[in-house]
Amino acid sequence: MRFNPYISYHVSQWKHDYLAAFKRISDHGMTSVEMGSAFLQDISLIKSHLDAYGLTLSSVFEFGHFQNFRRKREILMHHSLLAHKMSRLGVPMVILAPGLRYKDTSLSQMYMFIDEITKIYSSYNITTTIHPHFKQCIFFEKDITSLLENVNQPLFLLPDTCHLNLANIDTASFFQRFSRFVKGVHVRELSSILFSFLIDILQKDSWIIIEESEKIKASLTTIDFNIKEVKKFIGFEA
Repeated sequence: MRFNPYISYHVSQWKHDYLAAFKRISDHGMTSVEMGSAFLQDISLIKSHLDAYGLTLSSVFEFGHFQNFRRKREILMHHSLLAHKMSRLGVPMVILAPGLRYKDTSLSQMYMFIDEITKIYSSYNITTTIHPHFKQCIFFEKDITSLLENVNQPLFLLPDTCHLNLANIDTASFFQRFSRFVKGVHVRELSSILFSFLIDILQKDSWIIIEESEKIKASLTTIDFNIKEVKKFIGFEA
């Protein structure tokens, strides 16, 4: 049985051994994976590897560097190049972690910078999502609220339930409040309660992206366990 097309698996922790992850994920009937931008150095090679296992990229994870205003031109060029690569691979969504805080960058500068970055991806028909991140310039709920109120371009969210907890943000109230902005979620701690809630609250075109715990070494056993649990929670047989 083929897997729900809105479920993906993040494989960056596998680094150079990602082909082993591709094979195992494909063996479980999944068709989508997420990778970090560093894997897109040779897009022809990545495409051939994805095709070999019947996989597509649901999304690419990258750092936005939104407050590194001194390197603005270099960062914009980087995002332009990444957007071009993603377009050639048919990747529909970029997930941007905000990057470090810089005291000499104002919030208004940051919001204008995010507008420019979002315009780049939009020009390639790529959806831009923000990934609020621990110890970065968009992390707390007030940061997220201010962001959505001040950026003019179409912008969405793809949070990680672990980072929401670290920011002391109530997961249920967050998704209820921001549901129209949420395009998906990174999930590390799998539970039937969480999955039941997410399936009820997320929009139909959203993604649930399985991300392995950083505390556990990447392994085929971990992939097996995670996918079997997800299949169980969403009603598929393992």
